[in-house]
Amino acid sequence: MTTVNYNLCECTEAEYDRVKRPLWTKLAYNSRRLYRCSNCSALLLVQPDDIEDALQRQRASRSFPIPRGGHGAEAQTA
Repeated sequence: MTTVNYNLCECTEAEYDRVKRPLWTKLAYNSRRLYRCSNCSALLLVQPDDIEDALQRQRASRSFPIPRGGHGAEAQTA
């Protein structure tokens, strides 16, 4: 039997593929969609907005990397 998660997984560089939902999920969770994480293969029954938010965070982290270990603004002003 396959386990379905009702929250997003913790994968940082994942892509999410839509999966055809069984009838029971359409009836019980009308506002949620079924996705599969490409990284950990988890089945996720979440709202589409949650997926969009996760993808937006991934894009933002690639666009604006967070400096680590003394390479930030504090190290430059010292």
